Amino acid sequence: MKKILKITALGFGGGIISLFLLFMGYSYSGIDAEGIIEIPAGAGFNQIALDLKEKGIIENTRFFKLYALFRGDLKNIKPGEYLFKKDSTKKAVLDAIIRGDVRLYKVTIPEGSNIYQIAEILLQDLKIDKTDFLKKAKDENYLKEWKINGKSFEGYLYPETYYFAKGVKVSTIIEKMVKTFHEKFEKNEDELISKGKKLGLSREQIVIFASLVEKETGLPEERKLISAVFHNRLRLGMKLQSDPTTIYGIFERYRGNLTKRDLQEDTPFNTYKIRGLPPGPIANPGMDALLAAVNPSPVTYLYFVSKNDKSHVFSDNLKDHNANVNKYQLHR
Repeated sequence: MKKILKITALGFGGGIISLFLLFMGYSYSGIDAEGIIEIPAGAGFNQIALDLKEKGIIENTRFFKLYALFRGDLKNIKPGEYLFKKDSTKKAVLDAIIRGDVRLYKVTIPEGSNIYQIAEILLQDLKIDKTDFLKKAKDENYLKEWKINGKSFEGYLYPETYYFAKGVKVSTIIEKMVKTFHEKFEKNEDELISKGKKLGLSREQIVIFASLVEKETGLPEERKLISAVFHNRLRLGMKLQSDPTTIYGIFERYRGNLTKRDLQEDTPFNTYKIRGLPPGPIANPGMDALLAAVNPSPVTYLYFVSKNDKSHVFSDNLKDHNANVNKYQLHR
């Protein structure tokens, strides 16, 4: 009897070992084809396995289910869109849908993008409805949650490269961008706040000021010069007369050509009409622009004009400025 039990135990143990070795070999075998699968919320494992087979990722639904059962993972699947490459293993496939390693889409927000331009980028890269994004970006209650004093999240959606899953919520996108802004700002907070205070700028005004610097030039070496011009004009009580601020005030109907009529239009952002800074940011500045806002170059410039090669020529009197306008703008 003992001998029979011993043989039975050996047989059972051998079966477990054989099964283990079988699944080990299966788990590290390559998948059949590269493919994308979208697992909806609440999908059963049978349907998931069938979808994987139809995409050519696995060849046998029953064996894949047995493998998941053997691992105890039948009910641990996370919904989402997944991309499986040809060199993936069966183990990697199951691991991915258990961990929720969903496919991520790259979204790059350039420095100086405003909320309307960001909405367009999100539409192109993530198929996010522009109206939904802009509505959330201007949601007063949502702004209060983040303690942002303004009409929108403009200025606080940090320009960076992000990765988001398909179907991501608009609030998740905004949250990620705003958190990134705060993280970046806090790393330089001592310098930004202390120098800003000496220049008479509050935290909010630093962001507004930086957005003007960001929109006026894309050249790193010019940021502090642009900053100096605006600081000098503010100190003397001069209007900033910044074209990008005027454009922002009419952005939703702006078609790329700023007219004299536009410059005379009464909007809160038209610095040809108002004195001082506009009431809010006109774009989302990067850290270099934020630092330039509180670190103006020690120059006396009051004017600048584009040389039509992305650079500008600066001057400290109206006579020289008019000559530069005549040279670079009127006779180009």
